[in-house]
Amino acid sequence: MAIVKFTQSDILASKNFDPTFYTFRVKAAPAARASSSQKTLNYDLELIVSTPGPFHGKEHKIVFNTGMNQGSVLGNMQYEPITRLMDVEAAITGKPKRNEPGDLDVESFIGKEFDGKIAIDVVDGNPVPKITVFVPKGKGGEQQPF
Repeated sequence: MAIVKFTQSDILASKNFDPTFYTFRVKAAPAARASSSQKTLNYDLELIVSTPGPFHGKEHKIVFNTGMNQGSVLGNMQYEPITRLMDVEAAITGKPKRNEPGDLDVESFIGKEFDGKIAIDVVDGNPVPKITVFVPKGKGGEQQPF
């Protein structure tokens, strides 16, 4: 008999997000890696839903790329221009978006939380979640519907 064991992580991965705000915790922020073209760098943020409810513990990953001008969804992955990391920084720190040049230690995000609005794109007939808005934790419910 062939037995397949499904974990809670598998169950959550099979669920489609509802389009609304969730609180996300940064689970990991691995070091930059070269893109497949070797011309740009990718910075990954691995997130986990910390909002209580049916999606608690569900994971979401965003790739921030140094060569992009606008976000996109490829396959089942969300890609954003590197400049969107400034939105994440502002959401995590609760401070206005930076307007001065400087360094950002993405690893400092690990363990920090923010609210993100999930929207659903349909790619090749499959629903793909993406975070379209980043705001400080607890502020997602204060945002105007759109």
